[in-house]
Order: sequence, then structure tokens, then C-alpha cells
Amino acid sequence: YDYVFSNLPGHGGGENLDNLVRGAYDVLNKNGRFTSVIPKMVAVEEALEKYFRRFKELKTNEDYKFLEAIK
Repeated sequence: YDYVFSNLPGHGGGENLDNLVRGAYDVLNKNGRFTSVIPKMVAVEEALEKYFRRFKELKTNEDYKFLEAIK
């Protein structure tokens, strides 16, 4: 796939969150993009750094952050 979009859960964290990020990475083509919305309190950045070449925060508000990672 060229794109994977997700509304990541705000609960479960840890291994579950890592599995979701890895799953997106696994199905993406080279240079594919993973875009997600996630509660601001959930730390997904470590999992993104682990699998993806780069990622950035597209937008944030008081409750959510919108992130994009590139394979």
C-alpha cells in the first residue's frame, strides 16, 4: 500500500501500540505513508522511530496529535 490511515487507540499502549505501528510498516510500499490520529497523552513516537525512516507531527490540539510517518 502507498497509504495507511489509522485512528490509534488511546488504551492498550506498549506492545499493542508497537504491533499496530509495525503492522502498518509491514504493509506499506517503499516511501509509503502512515498517517494517524492519536490521543495526545499516548506516546507513539518511540514505535514510529523504531520502524520508520522519519515522522512528523502534522497538527496538534489540546486532545489529539496527527502524525505522519514515511517508510
